[in-house]
Amino acid sequence: FFFFFLMIRRPPRSTHCISSAASDVYKRQTKTTATGSSTCCIATLDPTKTAVHMANVGDTGFLLLRKEGKVLKTVLRSKEQCHSFNYPYQVFGKCPQIGTNGNSPLDADEYSSLVEDKDILILGSDGLWDNLYDNDIKRVLVGAFNGEDKLSDPQIFSNNIAKLAKKKSEEL
Repeated sequence: FFFFFLMIRRPPRSTHCISSAASDVYKRQTKTTATGSSTCCIATLDPTKTAVHMANVGDTGFLLLRKEGKVLKTVLRSKEQCHSFNYPYQVFGKCPQIGTNGNSPLDADEYSSLVEDKDILILGSDGLWDNLYDNDIKRVLVGAFNGEDKLSDPQIFSNNIAKLAKKKSEEL
């Protein structure tokens, strides 16, 4: 199982359900002294059930892919949350008047999926999703397999995706 653009962490001990990712963000947000707001996408791998649970707030997101033969199939894809164009949901710190007046982490869309060996989970911000289509990412990824059944080097794939997103962002 491959993760890109993701900090891997253990699920919170207090919850072991599908909403553990959103619950964890909510608990941390209520304790913070930081000001400001942010979109976020969090994934928690549950190895006991071979499942991944995701929570997404705003225009960040994820793409879960599965290799079937020489083709990459989309297993699950998040949807962005926006109040209106270019006005994404954002969780906030102690000062809700900063940023977009904030949304609660409990507003997160929650997703869950069983995962298989060699599935690929890509998490990214709007810098990725605003500039690349899913098929752009799949094309780069298929090339990273080098005709084998495993990725040659996940870091190279991540770098190539970032470079392509940057290039597309600079095009008119």
